[in-house]
Amino acid sequence: MKKLIAFLLVFAMLAALPVLSASAAEAAEVTLIHTADELRAATSGNYRLAADIDLGGRELTAALATISGTLDGNGHSIEKFSLKIAEGGNNIGLFELSGDLTVKNLTVGSSEAPIAVSGGTPGKMDSYAGVLLRNNSKSGSTYDVAFENVDVYADMDVDGARAGMFLGSIDAGSTVSFTNCTANGSVTVNLSGGGFGVGGFAGSLTGGTAVFTQCINNAAVSKTSGDNDSSAGGFIGYMKGNATVTNCINNGAIKADWSYAAALFGLLSGDVSVDGFWNSADIEVVKLFAGSVFGRNYGELTVTDVFNSGDIISTDNFYGSLGGFNAGKATVNRFVSYGNAGYRACASNAPAMTDGFYCGTDFPKEPTAPAYMTGLADLAAVVEKLNSEGFLEGFRAVYGDFTEALTPVTSFATVEVAGWQTSTDGDDLRLIGYVDAFGYASVGFELAVDGGAAYPKNDITTVYTTVSGADKTYTAQSLADRAGYLYALVITDVPVGTQLTVTPTYTTQDGAVIKGQAVTVTMPAAE
Repeated sequence: MKKLIAFLLVFAMLAALPVLSASAAEAAEVTLIHTADELRAATSGNYRLAADIDLGGRELTAALATISGTLDGNGHSIEKFSLKIAEGGNNIGLFELSGDLTVKNLTVGSSEAPIAVSGGTPGKMDSYAGVLLRNNSKSGSTYDVAFENVDVYADMDVDGARAGMFLGSIDAGSTVSFTNCTANGSVTVNLSGGGFGVGGFAGSLTGGTAVFTQCINNAAVSKTSGDNDSSAGGFIGYMKGNATVTNCINNGAIKADWSYAAALFGLLSGDVSVDGFWNSADIEVVKLFAGSVFGRNYGELTVTDVFNSGDIISTDNFYGSLGGFNAGKATVNRFVSYGNAGYRACASNAPAMTDGFYCGTDFPKEPTAPAYMTGLADLAAVVEKLNSEGFLEGFRAVYGDFTEALTPVTSFATVEVAGWQTSTDGDDLRLIGYVDAFGYASVGFELAVDGGAAYPKNDITTVYTTVSGADKTYTAQSLADRAGYLYALVITDVPVGTQLTVTPTYTTQDGAVIKGQAVTVTMPAAE
């Protein structure tokens, strides 16, 4: 009887114990990491740092570990190491992937000791370089990756690589997401070749999807080659895929010594949505295509609540506070710029805009940005305000009403005939049009010829800032001191004395045709 009572008491005690839930069971399966050796031994599973991981200053020429699952930094850091693309090798990153991966609550490097990344082969254009991952593929498989509350501090200076602070490239068929992440330091790449890029978060995206939520790029990004097909971006340099950007900020100066530079995406092709973005830094190209959101857009872009307070700089053309050149479809709602952009205050071939404001070099030349727009005192406070009140209203709450001195864009500007020239043999006529239209899709001329005769016409030639020839010179900037550009149409074999009535036009993004004032030109005799 005593044995039976004892058994029943033990049974009752066991029955009273709580039953472990699935989540508790999963929590029990977390592997704690205390040392560099334990981190190197990580493979597939749920890992959590139990301390800061000091790699002792070692230089890695291959990944420290191949992992999948979850790596929870638990508020700790991985530091004191460097990465180098080995001679004869072509990829580098702290980790490689064996499956999908989530990295969270982690700091890599520090402001005092950023991770140095170097190496690569100049001119080869065959490398991937990232502080955390080289890319998100391995052995023909592509994996989804999520970064949450991750801060990276690095100084990257590599050759011939798709390079970014988090990973070198986002590959096709996958999604890589960034939430509450920052990139800090610098990324400098000497590269060339189509499809290559350098970025604060990733160098290139080629067919995949990127999602940015409440992220900040503080890294200076520079592409140092004379090639016009590679690109630099504060978030991604070469962006050929899909992306969503929500309440993000770029504070890093972006520079390309040839073409394609932007605070978000240097070259953009795909389906992209931007809802809440601020660029505070200067964007500079030596030649073409620079802006805050894109250098050149070939995709379908939706922009809402974007503010630019950086200067957009180029020694050539196709640069503006929104973007360099819009060759795709774009819809823009509530865009504000207080930075200088000399060629086009918004973008060449700009999309139509709703509730747009801008204040650049030409619209008007003064004033410059007020002091309270030059930096961020408390990044966390700004992000919290943007989320709680909406991006634009939240920004005003932190920095004041920056639209007070700006003129709203409520109508399109003018299009007109700037002049005409004859060829040296007196047979051909070149009509020169001027447009500073904001939001046009194309420009052209309507022609009416006396007697209804028709003469061969060449297509409208390239964009000009100055047209010279036949002892006459036309300069866009000299016309009423406005921004804009000249364009031309050549009509061949026009008889002397022929009268042509010329009406310059431009077409808006929604298909409406806007006509300028018609003028009559009489074909003169050859001099």
